[in-house]
Amino acid sequence: MASTQKERVELIVEHKNAGTLYPVGHELDVSPSTAAWLYRNNIAKPAKARQSIPTLSEPEA
Repeated sequence: MASTQKERVELIVEHKNAGTLYPVGHELDVSPSTAAWLYRNNIAKPAKARQSIPTLSEPEA
């Protein structure tokens, strides 16, 4: 049975895959083996965990 594990990567250079050009900074969910290939070839780095950004509001009086 194939693994469905995915790893999120962030592109550090433009990358074309299957006819689609992805810009620098684009994040993709890929298999661990694809992620390793992207890292070895200096195409991507591990994506940073996204944190929720609180909405700014007026302070209560």
